[in-house]
Amino acid sequence: MARFLSTLGLGNLAIARGDIQTGKVYLNENLRNVPSAIDKAISLQLWLFILGEQGRKEEAVEIIAFIDNYKSSFPKKSVEGYPWYQRLRPELEAELSAEEFTAAWERGKNMNLDDIVKGILAEEE
Repeated sequence: MARFLSTLGLGNLAIARGDIQTGKVYLNENLRNVPSAIDKAISLQLWLFILGEQGRKEEAVEIIAFIDNYKSSFPKKSVEGYPWYQRLRPELEAELSAEEFTAAWERGKNMNLDDIVKGILAEEE
């Protein structure tokens, strides 16, 4: 657990400082190594920053829809309460066409955590 928290913290700090590549390294280490689905979900939520920085808006919508669909499974201290997260969905709705947003939302609702994690980690290869 201590390793998870330290790499999560380092990933979060790197992202906050604008070092997206280093943030990805730490968050991906968590996705690869923590056994708990909840811990993976926490790292996944921080991936929203990375997707936003990379202009991957539809993928961000997919993850938001996944979080929304399974929010009862997420820890009580999830990103949902943070102002940046509350602004993200309306911003993405404004930036994408209605068709793009709706399609991405539907894809996200039907995804599962393992497939999302595998997709993110496959990008490293």
